[in-house]
Amino acid sequence: MDVHSTNYTLCAMEPVIGAEDRIFANIKVTPDYKNILLFIENLKLKPTTMPAQQGQRIKINAF
Repeated sequence: MDVHSTNYTLCAMEPVIGAEDRIFANIKVTPDYKNILLFIENLKLKPTTMPAQQGQRIKINAF
């Protein structure tokens, strides 16, 4: 994230083993937190090469 008073530059990257990192997105937005949240939500819709979690999630409480 590059921050200025009039705009923010947002960038999302995915590390790739044995190759160059993959750039998901690079965008300039106005300095409003809603734009950052929208950017994150839109990233969730993009495909990734990261492995998905396998099996059922189990929550363990220490107390």
